[in-house]
Amino acid sequence: MKWPRTLWSVAWVLMGLLAVAATMASLGQRDVAANPDPLSYGPSGTAAWAEVLRRTGYEVSIDHRSKPGVGPNDLAVAFVNRERYSGEAPESAPESPIFQHLRQFAADGGTVLVLPYAENYIDVSRRLIEAPPATIRNAASQKAFKVSLPDYEDPLLLGLLFPGVGTQVDLWQGPSEPYASGWTVGKGRILALRDGTLATNRFIDRHDNAEFLQGLVAATTGEAGRVVFATATFGSVRDPGLMARIGDWAVVSWYQILLAFLVAAAGLGVRFGYPERAHTVQRSSRELVDAIAETFRRGKKSTVALRAAIDSADQTIRFAYKIPRDASEGERDRILPESLVDALRLAETASREKRLHPSDALGLARRLESEVATALASRNTPTAV
Repeated sequence: MKWPRTLWSVAWVLMGLLAVAATMASLGQRDVAANPDPLSYGPSGTAAWAEVLRRTGYEVSIDHRSKPGVGPNDLAVAFVNRERYSGEAPESAPESPIFQHLRQFAADGGTVLVLPYAENYIDVSRRLIEAPPATIRNAASQKAFKVSLPDYEDPLLLGLLFPGVGTQVDLWQGPSEPYASGWTVGKGRILALRDGTLATNRFIDRHDNAEFLQGLVAATTGEAGRVVFATATFGSVRDPGLMARIGDWAVVSWYQILLAFLVAAAGLGVRFGYPERAHTVQRSSRELVDAIAETFRRGKKSTVALRAAIDSADQTIRFAYKIPRDASEGERDRILPESLVDALRLAETASREKRLHPSDALGLARRLESEVATALASRNTPTAV
């Protein structure tokens, strides 16, 4: 038994509505586990911070490779799951390859910014929303900011990420303990905040969070340097495929092969024999005039349109009054009615202006057209004897 066509249409509509509802429900749910990906627009994502950096003039790069490409003047942003590197974590934990790469980057003169985050984002969000902001002060200038800071019992053990980093220097002091600290590694440095939740989409616009982060980036990014989000530090790794590993020439060759295949496939559909005739639709002169007028309007070329109206009126007048083409405007105006001469002069003056409103140009053109029509009508009217 075949379904009627109407039932199939209803079934497809219902399936579409179900898909839309599932998508909206998925987008609307809260983040349970934190995901500080700079491409994520969820509450725990950091896309808003990345966009703020772009709009303030920084070049932002989002690198999902296990060994991100960073240069000497770049700032590498590393979000770290604090549960893995705090509390009772073993002191002899092996250094991860991504942190080995970032350590070498710092030793070569780069800067790494470590932002710890809690895995249970709902719990941290609830605590931050209910708690007042924490005041942090710069250790040198005593400048203060109010930022979102959850109360953690265990600090981040940076030695598990970068073993042997050296002596800790406290840069920003929190209410009871250091909030931001730095370590010198070779020619570069590693900075770490006590918590990085202030950089997520839900909290970036609260208190002084955005201002503090922007100042921190400005102080740690070299001239012409980039801000590189190294997503491998929190498990978001997407290494390039085989073609990209071989080289750019392999990717280009692959696309050329695909293009040649598409051209060959399209060529098979061309019939043999006489070429097909192109059937074009004949447009009316009115459509051409409207198109030209629309072009003038969009390009704000009111003076060009008014100039065209003046030239058209001049040709009409010279033809009607038998005035030679090489005759000057003064010779022409001596035999014209005074009102027509005034309309011509006003239009000429307005056409020389740099900016002319379309309504003013239209008014002058209409007046000129009306005066020309009146002059021609009076010239053609026979005089009563």
